[in-house]
Amino acid sequence: MNDYQPILKRAGLLMLLLATLQVAIAVWNFLQHQGTSFNIGLTALVFGALLMWGRLGGAEFVRWFAWLTWMAPLLTLYLMLAQPSGLTLAELRSDAAAYLCTMTLLLIETAITLCVALQLGQPVVLQARAAEGRKQRRIWIPQALGVAGVLAGALFSTLMLGGADARHAEALAASQFGPQYHYRINSLHVMKSPSGTQVNATVMAWNDQSLRAYNVNWRE
Repeated sequence: MNDYQPILKRAGLLMLLLATLQVAIAVWNFLQHQGTSFNIGLTALVFGALLMWGRLGGAEFVRWFAWLTWMAPLLTLYLMLAQPSGLTLAELRSDAAAYLCTMTLLLIETAITLCVALQLGQPVVLQARAAEGRKQRRIWIPQALGVAGVLAGALFSTLMLGGADARHAEALAASQFGPQYHYRINSLHVMKSPSGTQVNATVMAWNDQSLRAYNVNWRE
């Protein structure tokens, strides 16, 4: 009667494996860069524990969330690959291990989350839900929302990187470091208030010898 339990346990182990990898890489980055704090996502850990508990209600929630978010790491991967090749080479020269670990973890997160979503949608799990009188969810909703969110994020990021504020931030960085560097905006935050608009940005500056991040801000 509980044929679905091994599936939930297997999916739970995958999520716990992902959580372990996330913690290991966070600790490694902390030690490598001699930081004073580090942040890790607890989502995989919580979902892994929820699946190991073996309840169908929790499993359906995890399945819904997995379909919603499985493509999210691909957006970060897209932004990494869309940047100028010179910046990528500078990052590899500066810290190749960190760069490659980040890309690898993004691919692993995508694969594990998709695998969990598929596992929890197996017929034996759905039949067990029906036997308990649980409503069958419209799984196309989180699937569609996930795809739409990634596409919207990619479009917004592309527009941001090519906008007037981005060019202004790069010009401010160039005025500080000079023409011997290439410049590319890395992040942009615009905060509007009654007193005006505050813009904060991080610009990457690089050449064949060095790589640095420069924070710029201005008020409009």
